[in-house]
Amino acid sequence: MKQDVFKFILCAMIITTLTRHAIGDNDSEWESSLQGPDTFWGIATNGVKSALHIEMLPGTNMLIRCTPILKSSHTNILLLYFPPLKNRFIMELQDNNGQSVAKTQKGQALNEVLTEPFGLTSGINKLAGYGGIPPLHPNYSEMLDGSEFTLQDYFVITNSGKYFLKFQMNVIWFPPNWKGSRKTTNVPMASLPPVEVTFEISETNSLTK
Repeated sequence: MKQDVFKFILCAMIITTLTRHAIGDNDSEWESSLQGPDTFWGIATNGVKSALHIEMLPGTNMLIRCTPILKSSHTNILLLYFPPLKNRFIMELQDNNGQSVAKTQKGQALNEVLTEPFGLTSGINKLAGYGGIPPLHPNYSEMLDGSEFTLQDYFVITNSGKYFLKFQMNVIWFPPNWKGSRKTTNVPMASLPPVEVTFEISETNSLTK
């Protein structure tokens, strides 16, 4: 039996909640590298938008690696924070028939409510999984390597065919006038607009992007 290999279709779904396009706001090589067909962008909210960069990992399992990206259009440097991993992402995967793909145990734990306080006397509650996002500079795309994941960690993918991934990222965003306590779970967490990705799994021995 041939080993399943994953082939990504170079397309984007045109829907009201998704805008996939080249970055184009910056002429640097870095920004240009994210214009390719393996980076999918969502629309902006309050001057921030997210994307998902997908690529194939080498090896017999041919796992799909996904790396979130954030970009800000604010004129000043923006400081955001990560919630714990199980609260960080919202993801749904459907097959070509519109059926939901089963989630792994790790996938089933996604998008749970916060159970640990954001802050401690010593600072951010890193033991609970909170963390700081690298400062977002105006019109610069920050690839969040520390939040990359393989799709198979969250979904049980067993069949070939087309798949449709809906991905959202949660961030903690304290407004300038925030007067509440940070030593609580009641912190301002926002879900960025969804990114949707279409890919195809086929029984071939090559990967075409």
